Amino acid sequence: MATLEPFRALLYAPSIDPALVTSPPYDVISAAERQRLEGLHPYNIISIILGAELPGDEPGSDKYTRSAAHLRDWIAAGVLVPDDRSHLYAYRMDYEIDGVPGSSGGVIGALDLEPVASGGIHPHERTMPKPRSDRLELMRTTQANLEPIWLVGGPGVVGPAVGAASQLAALIDFVDPAGVRHRLWRLDDASAKAVTEGLNSPLVIADGHHRYAAAVTYRDEMRASHGGGPWERTMALISDPAEAPPALLAIHRLTDLPVSDFSDGESLEPYPGDLASLVRHLETVGPGTVGVADSSGRWTMPARGPLDTAWLAGVLDAAGAAVSYEHDLEEVARTAFMPGKLPRGMEPGLFETGSFSPAQDTFPNGCHVCEVEIDPETGAVALARYSVVDDVGTVVNPKTLKGQIQGGVVQGVGQVLMEQVVYDRQSGQLLTASLMDYAMPHADDICMMEIESNPVPTKLNPLGVKGAGEAGTVGALPAAMNAIMDALASLGVRELDMPASPLRVWQAIAAAKRG
Repeated sequence: MATLEPFRALLYAPSIDPALVTSPPYDVISAAERQRLEGLHPYNIISIILGAELPGDEPGSDKYTRSAAHLRDWIAAGVLVPDDRSHLYAYRMDYEIDGVPGSSGGVIGALDLEPVASGGIHPHERTMPKPRSDRLELMRTTQANLEPIWLVGGPGVVGPAVGAASQLAALIDFVDPAGVRHRLWRLDDASAKAVTEGLNSPLVIADGHHRYAAAVTYRDEMRASHGGGPWERTMALISDPAEAPPALLAIHRLTDLPVSDFSDGESLEPYPGDLASLVRHLETVGPGTVGVADSSGRWTMPARGPLDTAWLAGVLDAAGAAVSYEHDLEEVARTAFMPGKLPRGMEPGLFETGSFSPAQDTFPNGCHVCEVEIDPETGAVALARYSVVDDVGTVVNPKTLKGQIQGGVVQGVGQVLMEQVVYDRQSGQLLTASLMDYAMPHADDICMMEIESNPVPTKLNPLGVKGAGEAGTVGALPAAMNAIMDALASLGVRELDMPASPLRVWQAIAAAKRG
């Protein structure tokens, strides 16, 4: 069985904000994200785990040697400080995925290295030569474990230890820029002993296959030249699957390889839906199916049995494809509009078109509330507050919807307060033929609006959408005019035609006073 032991960790100095110096795992960070993290703080760990490649780099003077130099310098400067003694550490992160809260964590310690699938530690995928050699070279130059391997196991042992620790004040507690809360505790000696002695179940590597393989190779190299030593173990996080199972998210590969090259020798089947629909389809069919998308279409590759990312990497590497990795589907779509990152000759974008004829029309519904203030001396009407709650079914683009409703409200208020088509009674000549004569609302005629959505998807079309274009105008006309009439009711005004211009309102008030 796997063995987990306490170790003496390097921690950032207490004066340094951990939110500014931590980063996601190295293999999900794009070049732009790496630059952003470097800009957060001069001591961000990204400079060590994923240094930039520079012109003139060569073996012995490259990103790996710079990482090692950073590590040495930061320790010497007191940026990274050794803990007081060896410990096991409890870790927890709290997050949200699509608005649903989640939590995961485990115990961090020094894990005895052994060949995978030998009984104690099991992989769920094969490794690839390029990332394996990358992590090995970083380990050779820094002689350090910089990111923990993440494993799942230890049910009934790891979970209680984390639960007990989480009742205490954390050694480290911060929220990262993505809104994820991270906490770290030292386990007391009794809890640490319970974990080390009670860990008697096999472990499955959830993340870090390449780092684990690199650590095994590094151990074998060091054994051959130096015998046993600290390289016999690697830093690992073990999560209790019963207490807080890790969330599994898809990872998307962005490549400059044309589909025609990718499909050479492989069977791609056209997929009729858009990108988001393709992702949902892949989630439904389960592991082993590959989805492919570019500006010309979408495809699926029939299931090939158990998930094998090494096979996919082999297909891409054999064709000479440049590959980056991304969890966020929005980032995938954003990259598709960057010509410099696309295959030569490929048009930017991810588009899908289709036609649909509904059996019957759909209609939105909602509620508009308007509050006005009227100056009885001049008849001037001012909007004080305006609130809208609309149901237009599924909201495809919240910002566009809000703009549509806001513009519609302004159009309706304009008709209520000032817009009027006027003809000469004698000749029939249009007197409001230009904007010099036809009043329209300006920004200073409108108050700030509170616009909320209460979507109830319709079943009359696949998207669940309802019309939204006229929702603002239709609601604003009665809401604004009824507000004006309600304000004038106490003065005896019972009737008033639109537009409720200052002159008309003043005349109505004056007429009511005369009786």
